[in-house]
Amino acid sequence: KKRILLLGNHDIFGADDYLKYFSDVRSYKILPASKIIFSHIPIHPNNLQGRFVCNAHGHLHERTYEDKRYINLSCEVINYAPLELDEIIQIMKNRELI
Repeated sequence: KKRILLLGNHDIFGADDYLKYFSDVRSYKILPASKIIFSHIPIHPNNLQGRFVCNAHGHLHERTYEDKRYINLSCEVINYAPLELDEIIQIMKNRELI
């Protein structure tokens, strides 16, 4: 499976170090078809408006937003197991974002 590392505030090494384990290293990833933006730190709500349906993010650890447009993917929230894109889309459907 293709794995992309979205750099966070504790990722201090050069891209070459991470590319041993990931196919790409970025600050954020946008999936235009689903209008999701993936980021480490949640983006400001004004930047979602009219551009993105959802912001899947980390950084907040156990905290979550009450705004249903934010999906916290911090390891503490998702039980230290990665989610498949289909699971994230199902969360969006459950929240009536799509």
